[in-house]
Amino acid sequence: MEGGDDLLSHCEEELKSADESGTYDVAGESFTILTSSNEDDERQSAKDNKEIGFEVVEDGHDDIERKASDVVDRAIDSASLSLRSSGDFSLLDDAPVNTTDAKKVDKEKKNDLMSDLKGSSLEEDKQKTWVDVLGNGLLRKRTIFGGAGRDTRPEHGQEVTIEYSSKLADGSIAEENQKLIFILADRDVPDALDLTVNLMERNEECEIESDSKYCYGKEGKPPSIPPDASLTYNVKLLEIAEGPYNSDVAVEKRLDWVDAKRTKGNNFYSKQKFPEAAMTYLKCTRVLQKASNQKQSDKVMSQINSYSVKCHNNLAASQMKLGKWKEGLQSCIVSERIDPTNVKTLFRKGKILAELGNTGKSIAALKKAAELSPNDKAILNELTRQQRRLASQNEKEKKMYQRMIGAKIDDAKEKKVPKGHSFWSSSKSLVVGSSLVALGAAVLLGVYLSR
Repeated sequence: MEGGDDLLSHCEEELKSADESGTYDVAGESFTILTSSNEDDERQSAKDNKEIGFEVVEDGHDDIERKASDVVDRAIDSASLSLRSSGDFSLLDDAPVNTTDAKKVDKEKKNDLMSDLKGSSLEEDKQKTWVDVLGNGLLRKRTIFGGAGRDTRPEHGQEVTIEYSSKLADGSIAEENQKLIFILADRDVPDALDLTVNLMERNEECEIESDSKYCYGKEGKPPSIPPDASLTYNVKLLEIAEGPYNSDVAVEKRLDWVDAKRTKGNNFYSKQKFPEAAMTYLKCTRVLQKASNQKQSDKVMSQINSYSVKCHNNLAASQMKLGKWKEGLQSCIVSERIDPTNVKTLFRKGKILAELGNTGKSIAALKKAAELSPNDKAILNELTRQQRRLASQNEKEKKMYQRMIGAKIDDAKEKKVPKGHSFWSSSKSLVVGSSLVALGAAVLLGVYLSR
């Protein structure tokens, strides 16, 4: 039987080797302390080996410290029990007269031990718990306080509420105690937050170190965040709720989200960020499509249709800027199906059809738009331009047909009578050939006039 000091010295050595082995052998019991990264594998291994003690620790020094403290307490209790059973207290310093006094002495030594453990392993543990989110070293996360469990992590499309602060590389505060609500993976916030909150548990608090490319990039966020600034965030995940893509969410809330999202799309468009604008409007149309497929009141359906026309029109405008003419035409068709008299829809449809080479249908759409808005100079100018374009095309085709007819007549006149043939038979052939040429010319002319 070892004495009290020897036992606690043994505990101390075992605890200080925690980061190396992860297993403690205290008072004849084996305790395995696991990190979340290898939790499942080692849990099964522990069961298979029927280890006596088993503890699971999430990433974070405070949790490891707490679990280690429990191990020491259990070691002290085990030592006291052994001493009581032997009835020999002479091996303990100060020879306490009862087990209660023995626990008091060992409790003080345990506190000293935990203090040493905290000071010696904090920095090492801090380095070990960083998670390289993207594998390139430019975005890292570590847990400060654990959350409610892995099954409480948010999913893409859900609405999350966080509280965060950020500071620059020199330690100065950039953003402080900010509350933010956003849809996960919708890219409405810096990637540093979008990508790491996805890995957090509800009520978890974490620290995030991010390169500028995942924060505010070359633009920065004046006046507090300069361009190309790397940031360190402190983030707490407060709430998780279903987002607008879920049909069970109240339609009023979904429409509020669409309105705010459409405004962000307009901001992208005004900054000539057309890919971002197009993606933003497209997400709005998807939410509206789901809402329109559900049974709604006439008032709500009117709101849905109004937003749908606006978002599809804006989506078409963005697609036109990107040269995606066929996709833009489809957006106009959807909008026209909802509101056949929308001037913007008809105007954009006319321009897209002209780009696709269908001048006749382009003019038809522009004429309809001009009838609905006769004083709109942009529509009138575009209509005039397309009408002139069509006239030019017709003139070119007319000349082409004339050249084709003239060439055939000249060929017929130049034909000579072969030797051995009578004049009558040759003349007859010439007449028949000329008739066929004339008939062909008449058909071509008829096709032209029918256009």
